[in-house]
Amino acid sequence: MTRSLALSAVAIAALSTLTACPGGASSPPTVVSSTGGTPGAAYAPGELVLGQFRGGPFWFPARAETSDGASVALAYLDGDRETLPAGAVRRFDWQVGTRVECNWQRRGKFFPGTIAQLAGDQAHIQYDDGDQETLMIGFCRTR
Repeated sequence: MTRSLALSAVAIAALSTLTACPGGASSPPTVVSSTGGTPGAAYAPGELVLGQFRGGPFWFPARAETSDGASVALAYLDGDRETLPAGAVRRFDWQVGTRVECNWQRRGKFFPGTIAQLAGDQAHIQYDDGDQETLMIGFCRTR
């Protein structure tokens, strides 16, 4: 009986660490869901996604933060933040060979190219004009 009580205490301790929230919050993290960009998708807080910044034609890399079911709060990798309708968010699907436009040397002008290497939040871009650079994916976009 003592052993089963000890196991129960261990199980309770393990369960409490699994459901504990960062910073000691009293409720579990919000699961971000989308019914538009990626129908039926659910995004975990911090998950890498693509958002249509300010409702424009371009998709930029961002981290999902929270959702109320109809909208998704995003933190773009370049530092901007906004809340978008769920239909303006989709799964991050970039890979080697993906066509992108990137902010060449962070000078404010985007040029077309292809992802030649992708490692975490960094990409090596081969631009259509022959130039190349490695930069944070937050400085790139897709249509």
